[in-house]
Formats: sequence, structure tokens, C-alpha cells
Amino acid sequence: MRYAARRAALVAADPQGVTVLPAPPPAVLANDIEHRYRPESNLWYLTGLAEPGALAVVRSTEGGPGLTLFVRPRDPLAEQWTGARVGPEQAVSRHGAVAAHALDALDEKLPELLVGCRTLYYRLGRDRAMDDRVLRAVERARGLARVQGTDHPHAIMEPQVRLGAMRAIKDADEIAVLRRAA
Repeated sequence: MRYAARRAALVAADPQGVTVLPAPPPAVLANDIEHRYRPESNLWYLTGLAEPGALAVVRSTEGGPGLTLFVRPRDPLAEQWTGARVGPEQAVSRHGAVAAHALDALDEKLPELLVGCRTLYYRLGRDRAMDDRVLRAVERARGLARVQGTDHPHAIMEPQVRLGAMRAIKDADEIAVLRRAA
């Protein structure tokens, strides 16, 4: 799976880093019509997930690169109008996640995922509400790290620092897609 290989390369570049990539919510037109959804590019590049409002956490684990996904739960009524959702159950099997949770578990689970990492790769300034949630998670991770006697993020860096260089070099499959598109 090319997504797993990309995550492995990302983690190998900084084994003490953790990358947090939120997806934007769907854009709504005229109160009840959603625009065609465009996933966040880096999130798509690492997971293949095109789920509005999702969030991916990529970090080193004992078994290699670990992917934890936070996604909207399945909702048959809403899915009639807006399309199928992945849901936490299918996020693991479809996208190679080590674990997947509903979005409402983000504030509880994210601090635990930040503990043991020195650098947080997260794009500040795109979504103030998400920025606040991530910064609260960093603060909680500091407390957990003190109790556990381990590390926590000391710096926040733009994910594009690492992902931009990775995405610039295309593999054979990506070149084929570009040729087909051209």
C-alpha cells in the first residue's frame, strides 16, 4: 500500500515527531447543499481518506509508523443526504489505521498520542477552533509526560516542511496518473 510506505518515510524522517492533519468540514452552499468535497492534500497523500472533518495522527510506534484516525460516526439518516461515511470501524480496515475513533473522542485521545514525541507537525492558523483543541492537547500531554517521565512536544512545525519535499518526488503510479490527466 503506497499510503503505508509514505507514512513510513514520514516517520523515518523524524521518529520523535508526530504529525496531526485535520480535514476541513464540508463547504455548504445555500444552507443545505454541500459543495463537492475536496480533501486536505497532505491528509489524502498519507491516508487516501476523503472524509470531511476527519483528523489523522501519524507517529512512530513500536511496530513502525502508526496511523490513528478520528472520523465522523456512521449515521444512516445523514448518509441518505450526504453520502456514506467511513466510520471508525471501517477506517482501520480501509485506510490501514492502527486505531480509529469517533471525532468526539479527539479531546480525550489526542493528548495520549502526543506523549513521547518531541516535535508536533501541525499547521496553525487555518482553523482557530481546531488550533485551540490541538494546543489544549499539547498542554495536557505536558502533564501526562511529567507523570510518565517521558517527552512531549516542545516545538510546533509546519507539516509542509517534511511533506512538501516528499510530495515533490513522484512515484511510478503518480506519474501515470499525471500522464493520464495531461
